Amino acid sequence: MLAPRKRRGAKELAALKRAETSRKSRAKTRGGAIAAGLSAIGIVGLLGIAGIISIVVGGNIGLWLFLAGLLTAGPLFGLTFALGKRSSRLSRELPAAIDEAWMAAATDVVEQSTTPVTATSLAKALHIDEPQAEELLALLEASDLVRPEGNLAYRGKLRVDTSAAATSPTTDAQQAAEEEARAEAEALAQEQQAKRERL
Repeated sequence: MLAPRKRRGAKELAALKRAETSRKSRAKTRGGAIAAGLSAIGIVGLLGIAGIISIVVGGNIGLWLFLAGLLTAGPLFGLTFALGKRSSRLSRELPAAIDEAWMAAATDVVEQSTTPVTATSLAKALHIDEPQAEELLALLEASDLVRPEGNLAYRGKLRVDTSAAATSPTTDAQQAAEEEARAEAEALAQEQQAKRERL
C-alpha cells in the first residue's frame, strides 16, 4: 500500500506553474481579443451610421473622418486576429502542461514506492479515478519512465510472466503478448494526444 503524498515534486510543480501561466495568459489574450474586436466593430458601425446619416441629410462626413475610422479599425482587426491566434496556441499548450504534471506526480509516486504499483494504489495516492491511474501507468511505461524489470516498480493488469520468460527461451506467444501490450500502451498514448488536440 502506498503512503499518501505529503508534498509535490519539483517537476510536478514546474509543470503546474507552466499550466497556470498558460491559463492566465490565455484568459488575458482572449479578453484582449474580445475588446479589440468589439472596438473595431464599433468603429465600423459608427462609420456606417455616420455615412447613412450624411446620405439622408445630404451632408458630407468628410473623407478625412472616414479614413481615420478605417485606419483605426484596421489595426484593431489585426490585433484581434493576432490575439486570437495566440490564445489558440496557449489553449493547445495547456493540456500538455497538465498532462506533464500528472506524469510527474505518477513518476514521483512510483519512484517512492517499495512495492509494485497498481492502478488502484496509484489512484488512492493521487486521489484520482482508477481508469485515469491506469492510463498514467500505461503512459509511464510507454515513455520508458517505468520498466517492469527496472528499479521503478510497476505492476500492470496485463503482464507476461517474467519468471517463466527468464527460465525458458522466449516463445512466439510471449513475443505476441509483449507486442500486444506495447501496442495497447501506444494506442492509449495516441488517444490521449488526440484528446489534447481536440481541446
